Amino acid sequence: YNLVLTGLPNIQYLYFLGPPLCWRSSTIGYFLGLYYLVAFLGASIILIFLSTLLHLRDSTILLLALTSYTGSFILEAFATSTWSMFLVPVVGLLSGCTPAVSLSMISCCVGKRHQGPLLAVAASLQSICSLIAEVIFN
Repeated sequence: YNLVLTGLPNIQYLYFLGPPLCWRSSTIGYFLGLYYLVAFLGASIILIFLSTLLHLRDSTILLLALTSYTGSFILEAFATSTWSMFLVPVVGLLSGCTPAVSLSMISCCVGKRHQGPLLAVAASLQSICSLIAEVIFN
């Protein structure tokens, strides 16, 4: 998951700059600002709504988040105009929930005594994936 997400912006910039979009840097900035704002709101507000008010399990929320992420990637792949590209953050509303919910599910599998080492290993793997992704995608 983290391996792909680290290399994704490098490929996205090329897609934004080339045909059919041919965006200027300001449009890319607006798009990325909207994308990260919607992901933040989805991760903070929608996640609370889904878990506390609807009482959904973590696995259900994770499946919804991954489906939202997949849908946003599919829409981005086939977007040919600016307005369709700006729908990508709306479809990917739950994409920001994926890391939080996956860590929550993993931490439920171990006891309180092993929470620290587990999260340290998870953070180390994320760092290693980031380093590998920079080599692969550049």
